[in-house]
Amino acid sequence: MLTRSVSALHLTDGDISFRKSLITNHDVDILSLVSRGYDDRQIAQQLSDNEQAITQDLTMLCLKLGVKDRLELVLSAIRYGLVKLESECLREASRNRRT
Repeated sequence: MLTRSVSALHLTDGDISFRKSLITNHDVDILSLVSRGYDDRQIAQQLSDNEQAITQDLTMLCLKLGVKDRLELVLSAIRYGLVKLESECLREASRNRRT
């Protein structure tokens, strides 16, 4: 478990670019909702999909990003710039209003 997490920290820029290239817009939508704490049923409702499909999508996302659970999935999504934390979104919106 620790070895897998540590090795994920040492990805090259090429590895990260490749992993990001596998992610679709639908994947980003799912990642965004997972990062907000939504469960599979809630994600399915938000995206007008069925729960089983979302569960399968999450499994595929874990494979694409090389992680084993939802926490690592969200951390990787943030690290790769696929989703932003709420506080980052608020700061960015505030900066955009000033310019």
